[in-house]
Amino acid sequence: IAAAKSGESMDHSAVENYGFHVADIVRAYSLVGTPEAAKRKCALSFLRFAAGRTGEVAFLTYERLTWDPHFKCIVAEFAQVKNVKTKKACFTAGVNRHMDVFLNLLDMLVLDPLRVHNPDSESPMWLFPELHRMDSCNDALGKYIRVVMSLDKQGNKPLTTLGHHAPSVPERASAAGIRVGCANEVFRSMPDGFATTTTGHSMAAQSAFYDYVRSLTSNCMPGATVMAGFPALRWGERGFGPVPADLQALVRLLDLNMDDFDNMIDKLLGFDSAANPKMHVGGGLRPAIEASFAMGVMYYPERMKAGEMGEVNRKLRDVVMKVGKYGGAEAAHQALCRWAPHLQGQFNQDNLHLTSRDSLEGMEAVVNGITAVGAQLSGLTAKVAEMQATLFKMEERQAQHMSMSAAQTAQHQQPATAAANQGTTVAEVATGTPQMAQAARELGTHAQTLAEAATTALAEVAAGSMGAPAAVSGYGIMRFDTTGPELTLKGMAAGTMYLESMRDNGGGNRLPNLEKNKSVHARIGEAKWCIRVFNGVALEEEKQKLMASGADMGELRSLVNALQLLVVQRFREAFQ
Repeated sequence: IAAAKSGESMDHSAVENYGFHVADIVRAYSLVGTPEAAKRKCALSFLRFAAGRTGEVAFLTYERLTWDPHFKCIVAEFAQVKNVKTKKACFTAGVNRHMDVFLNLLDMLVLDPLRVHNPDSESPMWLFPELHRMDSCNDALGKYIRVVMSLDKQGNKPLTTLGHHAPSVPERASAAGIRVGCANEVFRSMPDGFATTTTGHSMAAQSAFYDYVRSLTSNCMPGATVMAGFPALRWGERGFGPVPADLQALVRLLDLNMDDFDNMIDKLLGFDSAANPKMHVGGGLRPAIEASFAMGVMYYPERMKAGEMGEVNRKLRDVVMKVGKYGGAEAAHQALCRWAPHLQGQFNQDNLHLTSRDSLEGMEAVVNGITAVGAQLSGLTAKVAEMQATLFKMEERQAQHMSMSAAQTAQHQQPATAAANQGTTVAEVATGTPQMAQAARELGTHAQTLAEAATTALAEVAAGSMGAPAAVSGYGIMRFDTTGPELTLKGMAAGTMYLESMRDNGGGNRLPNLEKNKSVHARIGEAKWCIRVFNGVALEEEKQKLMASGADMGELRSLVNALQLLVVQRFREAFQ
């Protein structure tokens, strides 16, 4: 009676989070644009395609991910605890940039490239290791949702919100609600047999037949299509789902070939000999990485206009400028803006079977009637396409030539200004002089270094500086993540900083964006502190190896990862 009077719902199950809710959350995190934000939105994107079981996403490994060349999607198999059955999920291209799993994967790997490096070869390479470390991955994913909700929707014990909200997300939203929303969407759009393939529910009670039906990729396509935000396939029919953008659309138009694009991808994502072999050229997941890069190029103009994932866009311009030989960031920006429509056009054409199905049905007779005319025009069409490709290549060559000429002219006319704009070397930032190695040896004893490091770390933790993901651009040197049960170096930024500082002494590499969002003096202090901590645990021969010319970068990254694990261990000992 009381519930009837107050209007209180008697159903206390999770509130539905539908696809547009998840897209709104991804949009908010894309505006934040930090490595932590990229990780969170990628986890929620994978959670939706897995139909909402948080444990399945938390235990995803790179070894469990495969590429299906027929359906052009990522495929994963899960072991379901409740019904002791296996379930397959397909991760496809999305209907827009906020529903696209490939784009979210690209953002996460660009801003945290060491996620595909495994210093401990005996442990699995988790796709989301931070979720695997949590006591409750369901609570962690729930917090990912709550921090983009306004305070009035969060209820009791509100979390510190980010600067960008997802206004469509309902009150009491949780990670479990994504599963409820997914179930509603797929059961509305297809027969139970296809829907349960996506959700993992058991239908053995209806027939023993379902105990023997293998979860085929073709049976997953109806559900994956709905999860991606596209119109559902016809009721009861299988078919092809969404497919991502294809770099071949650019290879046909540019003087660049796939080797050039592979070079761009490796530089953008930091792939070297220490990276997971599945990510290398010829590896099992390389087509998925290429598709992710293509989606990043395709959505580049949209994301620039919306102010989303600024650091990813900057890094994308850098690799296009260096590998594509465009003389400056503006020229690389213009090139990406020219490339994007070609990828978008091919993407739209490849997904016409989903977006224009109803309008195409009535045109079948018309298509049959003009087949003969089409055969006569095919030769002319091919010639026109060839002329367009030739013209596009000429325009690209002219753009490259003009941008390189402008860059060379500016370099000759203003050598002092050009030198100043190159940025401050890591050695200069870390020590104030180019003699980084000598200064590092004068930074104090091992015990003093660890004492100072522990004191500073304790102060940062006490200040609660790393609760919600901080909007820290650049490297975020030596900031800490205390949301998990262990103290970890946030995003492995400190290790990257140390490696680049040691390499700079021998190779002249420069650290980008060190001066952004903070005064130079504050950055110098952080850099010095980072160098002192790592030099406190590194042996002399290890330092020499890091500074040696011609060293294998994969081996050096593995060495820095090991040093970083040792730093974390020392911090734990200091806290205890």
